[in-house]
Amino acid sequence: MNKLWISCVGVALLGLMSASNAFGSVNKNIRVEAGEISKGASSVNGRVTVGDGAMIDGDVDTVNGGIKLGSGVQAGEVQSVNGKVTIGDDCTVETAQTVNGRAELGERVIVSGDVSTVNGEVNIGYGSQVGGDVDTVNGKVKLKGVNVAGNIGNTNGGVYLDEGTRVEGSVLVRKTKNYGWSWGKKSKPVVVIGRNVVVEGPLVFEREGELYIHDTATVRSIEGEAEMQRYSGDAP
Repeated sequence: MNKLWISCVGVALLGLMSASNAFGSVNKNIRVEAGEISKGASSVNGRVTVGDGAMIDGDVDTVNGGIKLGSGVQAGEVQSVNGKVTIGDDCTVETAQTVNGRAELGERVIVSGDVSTVNGEVNIGYGSQVGGDVDTVNGKVKLKGVNVAGNIGNTNGGVYLDEGTRVEGSVLVRKTKNYGWSWGKKSKPVVVIGRNVVVEGPLVFEREGELYIHDTATVRSIEGEAEMQRYSGDAP
């Protein structure tokens, strides 16, 4: 997650609101109707909704609110700070990012850059393509039939890959950073490499975890401490 983007997003949104033919507001919800063409769609304290087949020749942004794209939408960067990002089937976007919220992508979505959140789950549907990385800190990463050109990163929540997902980079389970006192036994992160999944880079565990690999899956190597088990059914 780009810290500079988070700190400057408010300024960027105000700039977008002044653009010609752009939809913009500070304290209102924004809606782009189905099939419309816009140079941007931005809010600060409101949600942004884009109808089916709309074309956004720019970015879709909000600070405090969710973003929902219908099916077949074309847009630039899709970014929220505090809110869920939902992208429908057959969309094409540059990035899909939020900080506090879930990133939910449908089927056959094309993302040229990264898909990421800090506090929330990342869920991407069958036939989608991600040109960058897929990452979350506190939440699950769940991919079904997805091609990822970059890496997959996770700290707390686990990674679940299935239905022929291909990762050209690595899968990284990061070590946690503890600040102050902590009580109780921390659960081990779980990584599931499911049916016909291919991971071309290494599976890297910076802390002890549980690893389940389907008999039909292909992985390059395993680095770090992981309790590995093979399985053959639909789920371990």
